[in-house]
Amino acid sequence: MAQRINTDGIQGQLGYIEPEATIKNMIGDILFHLARKVPLSPLGDAVLEKIGIHRPALTGVDMTIYGSPAKRMKIAVEIKEKREKLKKGGK
Repeated sequence: MAQRINTDGIQGQLGYIEPEATIKNMIGDILFHLARKVPLSPLGDAVLEKIGIHRPALTGVDMTIYGSPAKRMKIAVEIKEKREKLKKGGK
């Protein structure tokens, strides 16, 4: 794949991009699009089959709070209020 890069711009001119930066962007775009085509599957990959792609267990996490954004927000507000109160010297 050959592409022509316009190098007629003057350095410092509005909109001028270094040729190296243009090439880096082009290569990055190509690699990104190629990577999107490759499915991520643990099947057939020895390392992924051994370690798996599973999220670790959430031991010690209160699942009612974890599953409820409203409860997390309420607790966050309570913690913030307690911290402000402690900064002021109150208990």
